[in-house]
Amino acid sequence: MFYISMMAIASLILFTVLNYFGVSLVIIYAVIIAALVVAIIALVVIKLRARAVRKRKLT
Repeated sequence: MFYISMMAIASLILFTVLNYFGVSLVIIYAVIIAALVVAIIALVVIKLRARAVRKRKLT
């Protein structure tokens, strides 16, 4: 839940900054969606690596 709220805040800040400089909404949303996808992939990789490390310690 913490990561979701942090990404929401970051997306809002990014939207505000890019909108201030007159960037198109399509580009803004593309950047935000790309950032969300990268963050989700990073979280999955981190969790999988942590699980692998725990498994290795148990055996």
